[in-house]
Amino acid sequence: MFDKLPSITSFISRDRNIGRLLGVALFILIILSILNPGLFLTVSNFKSMAYQLPEFGLLAMAIMIALLTGGIDLSAVGIANLAGVLAALTMIRFIPQGAAGWQITLVIGAAVALGLVIGAICGAINGFLIGRIGIPAILATLGTMQLFTGISIIITKGYAVLGLPDAFLYFGNGTIGIFPVPLLIFIVIAVLFALLLNKTALGQELFLMGTNPTAAKFTGLDNFRLTLKTYMVSGLLSG
Repeated sequence: MFDKLPSITSFISRDRNIGRLLGVALFILIILSILNPGLFLTVSNFKSMAYQLPEFGLLAMAIMIALLTGGIDLSAVGIANLAGVLAALTMIRFIPQGAAGWQITLVIGAAVALGLVIGAICGAINGFLIGRIGIPAILATLGTMQLFTGISIIITKGYAVLGLPDAFLYFGNGTIGIFPVPLLIFIVIAVLFALLLNKTALGQELFLMGTNPTAAKFTGLDNFRLTLKTYMVSGLLSG
């Protein structure tokens, strides 16, 4: 275990921002622990965070991949809302009363797939506006954020979507052993995301484009296609 410490130290030393972020997080942890020792440093509090924070982690990764290319994605929450609403309504609409377990599983799988497809389509819209039309990323995604959020409100008429099957709610509230399911899902996706960025050609292209777009263009990279892929991945993570 101690053999890994030098590699962790060298990883942090390569980017001082990582060390700063860890330092700030540790400082906040200490301050909150001092101010609320009986409330903050409790098993129930950390368990509650393990259920709530994975959602923010996925949205943070969605925004981060856009930042890598020198852009930004302000529409991540709007995409998440639209994809979630359509997936939820699909489950409510197509799961009949007294449905068998396999029917419920099939509809849930289809609804989740629909949400991911919606996320990718929304991301493709962002990528087209930014990469082809040339609208600045902050303006394009600010506009689509309002568009996607507005569509969600129109579909639901502003009401909460209720009546989701227990089998689906398990992914948000259940546990495997002592570990919350949302946390485990986040860890798996985060590992896959790290592999995408560090072990694939797409990841290297993203870093190159974000570091020096002109050099990326002269190396033969198609900036529009790369921008489109970037925002589609961002949309998938949001969805």
